[in-house]
Amino acid sequence: MAAFALASVPVAAQETAPPDTLLLFVASWCAPCHRELREFDAIAAAARPARTLVVAYDDTRATRTMLRNIAPDRRWPIDTPARRELRRRLMQRAVGLPYAVLTDQRGEPCATSNQGLTAERARRLQRSCATGGR
Repeated sequence: MAAFALASVPVAAQETAPPDTLLLFVASWCAPCHRELREFDAIAAAARPARTLVVAYDDTRATRTMLRNIAPDRRWPIDTPARRELRRRLMQRAVGLPYAVLTDQRGEPCATSNQGLTAERARRLQRSCATGGR
């Protein structure tokens, strides 16, 4: 898969997505996102060996409340301008939420899902990455 264009972010501020990671983008107003969080452990188990992290789509009080029961080590905080830019680039392929991105060992997206994830869909994403999207 082609790398994302990074021209809009200074080289020193560029950041890559976490390698070998399933990123679940969520927001409080996304009903299927709430279901994904309830099924987080099953989705994470199915995505192994990749780790699974939750990414807040927005920084609203409602979304922060939604994530309060997700342990900090299971979240990917969007706490710098470089991460906000990376979240924006990763979301370019999304048609909306729920949305998930699985990254390879370099932190490059290798599979995406525009559907609410289940354990079976997470396994399919993992297989897709393992076979190079074939």
